[in-house]
Amino acid sequence: MVSVYVDVDSQRPMFSCDMTIKHLLTFHSYQRALIKVAHRLLKPGGRMIFSTCTFNPKENEEQVAWILEKFKDMELENLRERLPYAKEKIPIKNIHFDSIEDLDLDEPKSIPVSPSTIQQINQSTLRFDPGNDICFKDDTIGFYISSFVKKM
Repeated sequence: MVSVYVDVDSQRPMFSCDMTIKHLLTFHSYQRALIKVAHRLLKPGGRMIFSTCTFNPKENEEQVAWILEKFKDMELENLRERLPYAKEKIPIKNIHFDSIEDLDLDEPKSIPVSPSTIQQINQSTLRFDPGNDICFKDDTIGFYISSFVKKM
């Protein structure tokens, strides 16, 4: 399980800090470093759960798109089929992710993600925002979860 909560904005959305936007935009690179290690350690047929406690699509859906692009041996599982009680999330319409090799925080290069991949991500991953019915009813913080299986 790769449970990477670096900025925890879903837990403390009103917290004040002196972090800059540039600093906040670096969190996804920490996630990617951990994902790379998890992928290397994962055996074929193994499952990797990627989860965060953030609302930031750059740390959620964009990471899932990056995993699918970077690791061709990883398949995204449909969590909605495994957890049918989970409500529909608000779909992300556009995803652009930075190439880790070309990451320049002053001027990041953005790589568009295909509409079919965006649709797959929206249909297969789960986002729990404190404002939606599940989180409100169960009094939980917000979080995001996706599941991958490494091909044999």
